[in-house]
Amino acid sequence: MEWFQSVFARYIIRSAGSHTAVDFIAGNGEDVYVVQVRYGKKPKPVNEAELREWAMMFKAIPVVMEKIRGGRWRPRFIDSSEASVP
Repeated sequence: MEWFQSVFARYIIRSAGSHTAVDFIAGNGEDVYVVQVRYGKKPKPVNEAELREWAMMFKAIPVVMEKIRGGRWRPRFIDSSEASVP
């Protein structure tokens, strides 16, 4: 979450323990992101349809944050023109 905040957003609202497709909502004054976090050896599949639905409700960009080798995080934008990390 700190990495996402440092790169993409200034403000984050976390929904810890929720059973929704969204783990946190982040924004920087221009863009809003709905984010689902995935990590572990066998993470659950992403429900992209539900994540897109949440994104439409908040006029946001849907993102899946995936933990990769070396403990680094990688954002995966769902149906978005933003494909690279700044």
